[in-house]
Amino acid sequence: MRGLSATPIDPEHFPPELVPWLQLEDSMTAALAQRFGQEPAVEVHFSGADPLVKWETQLLNCAAELAGYARHISLNINAQPVLLARSVTLQGGHVEPLLSQLQTTPLARVLFEDALWQRVGAPLALRTEPVLFGRACVWLDQRSGEHLLVEEFFNFSMGTLTPA
Repeated sequence: MRGLSATPIDPEHFPPELVPWLQLEDSMTAALAQRFGQEPAVEVHFSGADPLVKWETQLLNCAAELAGYARHISLNINAQPVLLARSVTLQGGHVEPLLSQLQTTPLARVLFEDALWQRVGAPLALRTEPVLFGRACVWLDQRSGEHLLVEEFFNFSMGTLTPA
């Protein structure tokens, strides 16, 4: 999210009550819908060119000088944000139009329903300042060979909830 600086952390420093959310393999949007009994509303806060930080360029497998395209959203339940997310890819690449055209459609709808999207590796634990914990997942578009990085930051009120 704009204004938040995320840093990868050792999963051992991740709050134990959030570990099930860190390790979730299914759609976060679907898990939130099941947990809260309603589909979360997507609120778009930003969509456009956004600088990449070093660890993002490494996960996107791109040169540090390349520009990124990001979409910043929150997933809201009863108008309260329960998850903040930053999805980022290369600016001008094949995946950018997907992000720019989503509007209020959950990205999970594409990633989990299109067999040509594949998650690569295990989630990476993240921490921001001010303190929010989250995760980063790398996705591969098998059509273009480009990567998409999805960063999700958990609201602490979710901490006592276990994904179904």
